[in-house]
Amino acid sequence: MSHAMLPLPAVPIAGSRSPKSRFAQSGFSLVEVTLAIGIVAFAFVALFALLPQGMSQFRRTMETTLSTQIAQRVITDAQQTEFAKLIDESTGGAKDVKDAFTFRGPARADQRLRFFDEDGNEVQVQEAQARDPSALDAGQRQRITYWVNTRIMPKAPMPAGKEGTEVRFSNDLALVTVQVAVNPSGNPIPFSTEEVSDDKQPGRNLFKAPSWISVSTYSCLIARGL
Repeated sequence: MSHAMLPLPAVPIAGSRSPKSRFAQSGFSLVEVTLAIGIVAFAFVALFALLPQGMSQFRRTMETTLSTQIAQRVITDAQQTEFAKLIDESTGGAKDVKDAFTFRGPARADQRLRFFDEDGNEVQVQEAQARDPSALDAGQRQRITYWVNTRIMPKAPMPAGKEGTEVRFSNDLALVTVQVAVNPSGNPIPFSTEEVSDDKQPGRNLFKAPSWISVSTYSCLIARGL
């Protein structure tokens, strides 16, 4: 008579775990997930708080770079201009010391501003509009970001004497000052009104912009050709 073999009961091996128990212990608890989400959210809040400041700094850097490029272009134009025309010599721009005052370029009787868009490209305007920006139309105002004032001193002031306390005027040097104002809103910018015959007032005929308009100023000396 044969006997059926009964299966032996499974005996767990010491130190081993069932697949089910290993899977149950491999996840994260709700507390751990909540803490992780909180840390990530805190980091993102800090990053988002820095974004406006970073964008503002980037915009200021771009404006400074473009202002420098525009000023260099205007100075190059002045350097390539005939010296007698640059100082407006035909109207007495360099006849005597009292005529060593400053005026807005390109000529004493034809003082004009120049305008550039946000990419640094010049916006062409009529001469009457260059003399009086209030005559700009709405389309031009929308395009213009940078206002450029060119001030020319027919006789550049030079220090004289050992101490350098006196001032003399050079007949063969012109002082060209270029101001670039970041003015996308098209606000009117007044000019300084100091006495033009006073060489101790270097701010005359320059932009007298309010604090909310950024103005960069660049200067160079241009010599009379031999």
